[in-house]
Amino acid sequence: MILVSIAFPVLGESPYQSKNPDPTSEKESYFILGDSLYDSFWKREYWAVIVGINDYPGQSNDLPYSINEITSFKNTLLKGRNWLPSNIRIVTDKNATREGIFDALEWLDEQEDKNDVSVFYYVGHGSQNSGINESLSVYNSEIYDEELDIHLDNLEGQVVIIIDCCYSGGFIEELGQLKRVILTACEKDEKAYQYEELKSGIFGYYVKLYLEKLTKTAELTFLFSFFHTIYYTEQLSEEYNRDYTMHPKIYDGCFGRVKMIKRLFLKPVSFVQLIHSKIQNNSSKIREL
Repeated sequence: MILVSIAFPVLGESPYQSKNPDPTSEKESYFILGDSLYDSFWKREYWAVIVGINDYPGQSNDLPYSINEITSFKNTLLKGRNWLPSNIRIVTDKNATREGIFDALEWLDEQEDKNDVSVFYYVGHGSQNSGINESLSVYNSEIYDEELDIHLDNLEGQVVIIIDCCYSGGFIEELGQLKRVILTACEKDEKAYQYEELKSGIFGYYVKLYLEKLTKTAELTFLFSFFHTIYYTEQLSEEYNRDYTMHPKIYDGCFGRVKMIKRLFLKPVSFVQLIHSKIQNNSSKIREL
């Protein structure tokens, strides 16, 4: 058994749908439009549970851009020819309880099989207990890393896990195993941030940007997002004279790259379009995840 962990150095809501073993007309059209023979032959399908929390109970803990981030990510997936709206389940705010998220993961387990690719994406607060156990701070409680692992263990196919929250790098130790790719916004001992100018978490913004404009696989999307997140947060730190740096992490337990998006072609995009990001002189626009 080979487990690969890489840390690069420096620089809506969808209704339940029962799985149909026969190809749909939409899926057959994908093959006609040029999708891979492998995916068509094995009837590979793509599924996602995407969680974003803006509104936490109380007044002081809210996050303004989590839902915008996951909505943008969902729209990016749907631009690919391998995604159907009914295969994506969105869970937000008061529905993003322990029970609501576990229910969504059970739905995911019922839909996917060993030939499929599943995505679990979380945007919200993250917590850490004495520097050891990490948890997702969901609407009404916590979901600890070992609990999340138990639910993800039920999935048979390849799984892409994207976690945009504080201390997210710490989830890799518990969740890392074969057939999983894990992308996290920061190291185990770091905070992650949302920024008003991006209307998103910083790491999640670049994941969406590169997946939409340039990349197709989880691994290459991470590579570009890694460099840009570090560059951008170093600029923020210099501008506000405070440490906002984030160092995204990846764990890769899959053999070969895991494709997330399929396109017939890439639209022309300049390097300037990809690297241009505004930084406004107002630190109150930065929110800690």
